[in-house]
Amino acid sequence: MIMRLSGLAVMIGAAIGAMGTLAASAAPRADFYVANNGSDAWSGKLAAPNRARKDGPFASPARAQEAVRAARAAHPDRPVTVLIRGGLYPLLATLHFGGADSGSAKAEVTWAAYPGEVPVLSGGRRVSGWQVGAEGRWQVTLPSVASGAWNFGQLYVNGSRRCRPRLPKQGTYNVTTAGSSTPANAGKGFDRFGFRDGDLNASWQNLSDVEVLPIHIWAMSRLRIANIDSAAHLVTTTGPTIAAAFYEEIRSGARYLVENVKEGLSEPGEWYLDRHSGELTYIPMAGEKPASTEVIAPLLDRLVEFAGASHITVRGITFAHASWNTPPQGNSFYQAEMNIPAAIYFEGSHDTSLDADTIRNTGNWGVEIGANCQRNTVSRCLMTDLGAGGVKIGIAGVVTDEATLTSHNTVSDCRIVHSGRVHPAAIGVWIGQSPYNTITHNEIADLYYTGISVGWTWGYAASASHHNEISYNRIHKIGQKLLSDMGGIYNLGVSPGMTIHHNVLSDINSNDYGGWGIYFDEGSTGVVAYDNLVYDTKSAPFHQHYGEKNVVRNNIFALGREAQLMRTREEDHLAFTAEGNILYYNNRPLLGSNWNGSQFALKRNLYWNAGGDVLFPGGLKLAAWQQARKQDEGSIVADPKFADPEHGDFTLKPGSSAAKIGFQPFDVKSAGPRVAFPKDAPVAPAFPLP
Repeated sequence: MIMRLSGLAVMIGAAIGAMGTLAASAAPRADFYVANNGSDAWSGKLAAPNRARKDGPFASPARAQEAVRAARAAHPDRPVTVLIRGGLYPLLATLHFGGADSGSAKAEVTWAAYPGEVPVLSGGRRVSGWQVGAEGRWQVTLPSVASGAWNFGQLYVNGSRRCRPRLPKQGTYNVTTAGSSTPANAGKGFDRFGFRDGDLNASWQNLSDVEVLPIHIWAMSRLRIANIDSAAHLVTTTGPTIAAAFYEEIRSGARYLVENVKEGLSEPGEWYLDRHSGELTYIPMAGEKPASTEVIAPLLDRLVEFAGASHITVRGITFAHASWNTPPQGNSFYQAEMNIPAAIYFEGSHDTSLDADTIRNTGNWGVEIGANCQRNTVSRCLMTDLGAGGVKIGIAGVVTDEATLTSHNTVSDCRIVHSGRVHPAAIGVWIGQSPYNTITHNEIADLYYTGISVGWTWGYAASASHHNEISYNRIHKIGQKLLSDMGGIYNLGVSPGMTIHHNVLSDINSNDYGGWGIYFDEGSTGVVAYDNLVYDTKSAPFHQHYGEKNVVRNNIFALGREAQLMRTREEDHLAFTAEGNILYYNNRPLLGSNWNGSQFALKRNLYWNAGGDVLFPGGLKLAAWQQARKQDEGSIVADPKFADPEHGDFTLKPGSSAAKIGFQPFDVKSAGPRVAFPKDAPVAPAFPLP
């Protein structure tokens, strides 16, 4: 066995060892088995080695895959099941599933965890052979790194992410002179900026491996240092930001971090890889000993690929340790970090499922359902400690051929948490040019940008994002004051048939502007949002930048800190109708931003300011507002009588005035997964919070 087991896998491995052999009659039924104590020379038809140790399970998933292909070719009308015993299985290469691995509607192929056990398919390698130095630092030289065959930007110790040395140790640095472009990158992006004396040092070792992380408005770039002019206090990077546009500017005063500085290696839990010598140095946490500590460095960036696959279910398996390395020119992208690949990838596949799986410890996204994928399902999965986001669906370009359009996929009952650890602008669930998808009953939490993002067309241009359903999701702890211009649920473009309902959104905090709950950005059209609870947002529970004929009804919008409803652009058509909503706040503005003109409709809403008068733009009370603006017909000012709104309980007490506007109570407790998940392992914040 190449890697040592840890945690639950250790106990499982011990239990397997104590079992010795397992009678075939006692094993759960499967066509093939895989186990750490198996052999690829055996039949794979036994769950454990027989007494003579001449037959038993396979040792590797790759060998089981060969057996499945042979079985399907011989008997295409029969389902096939593979059970994988508990333990750690280092993948030598990406597992590719295609037509030869596929089942059919009547004969599914199932890959599953052996009942009660936890198999871990790992894209990493255990690091051992540590030498402990005088200062207690662990060091080992990895020849494959020195030769250039292996490089890694993540490290996992006992299942937890450890970080490369970063400066400053607290907070951020600030740009002194706004970013500009060298002649080679003029008009392409920004590749240099000014720094304060002492923040950057031209004498740092392996300077080209040091990364500066400028924080833009709604994204963060990772740029490698090309050179530092100490006299001019100017740093130049090996590549520019993605565009020479305002949203990629490196502004004067902008925050930035510096990562992978060897001289900054000083605190327990930090590590540094010298790519030139192959030397890895780690400062252990309290109580960690080389002999009893599992250290895993990732090797593969993609663990599993489904290409042209169908009718395959993967159930109960853990996928871990996927790599991502900053390319030589750095990494910078427009929005959502959807250029970053995923540990598990689908293309040209349909009717394939990930069920009750765990995806953890990655430098990239968890799952990508890419081009030409239909009716795939990601359900009951735990995605945690991801470098980027949870699930991507669809592609960026508009597809005109309906037969090859990614559509009708489902993400349900998942927990997507503690992510964006390398790429903070990544999304919990991102849908691009893709219709008829359902995102329901998920928990999405502890990310640095947006919870769910739908659509990839700015303005009123053609879009294939329509008839998507976003429902019963619990989205919280979003933004965390790192980036700006975000939403718990965010929509772009013309989206007829899209519904957003029965979601609970809270604790959404941007660094600057735009910490919104439900956010209709450029061109949002034809969206209906109803029966949602949105509260505790930095900006407003609801905001529409611009769009047409959206409907916002029967929602509870509460405790926005800048406003309760916001609208930005005045247009010559009906922007949205907000009716039958309850708006509750405490001495903050009611309507924020731009409410000029009349191309919006407010009616039958209940307004209540727990700390004073309800005032509309211009300081108008409701009656004066109704008369002057011809808005809010049927609206009232009244206490809705929530049970305990300051602590998140928006249950309506008996006698609430909400009935007077026709408000229909909805069950907020139904939001989130309908299955239980294990208690979280500790996950430290990835980026400094103001």
